[in-house]
Amino acid sequence: MERKNNAPEIQTQELPEGLSLAKSGNLFGTTSIAGAYKFTVQASNSYAEDKREYELVLLFS
Repeated sequence: MERKNNAPEIQTQELPEGLSLAKSGNLFGTTSIAGAYKFTVQASNSYAEDKREYELVLLFS
C-alpha cells in the first residue's frame, strides 16, 4: 500500500526524562537531569530511511 503523505515518521530512544522529539525535528520539554545522553533518531518515508546518532549534553548551574 503506497503512502499518500511523504512526511517523515520520526522515532527516537534514550532521551532524558521530560524531553521529546517532535515530528518537525525540534527537541522540546523540560528536564532537571544533568548529564551526557546519546540517542538515535530514525526517520523514514516512502522514499528512504535514515538513522543518525546524536549526543546531548545538559549542564545546570
